[in-house]
Amino acid sequence: MAGAIGVALGFRLADPIVGLAIAVVNLRIVWTSAKEIGLRILDGIEPEVIEAIRHEAGQSPGVQSVGEVRALGRA
Repeated sequence: MAGAIGVALGFRLADPIVGLAIAVVNLRIVWTSAKEIGLRILDGIEPEVIEAIRHEAGQSPGVQSVGEVRALGRA
């Protein structure tokens, strides 16, 4: 709509500019989705989960420090 309105008001480049903006938004959505799908395919774990594990392990009695934390994805 913004492109059509811009062209109707005499701004001929409104339609291509809006088209490029839509393409950029679409590419961002595809990139984000591809990262999520790739993470799931490779049994990846979200960084928030790793941090939660690190925090909980650090709160356990007798634990002085927590080094590297690893986790496996769901089977």
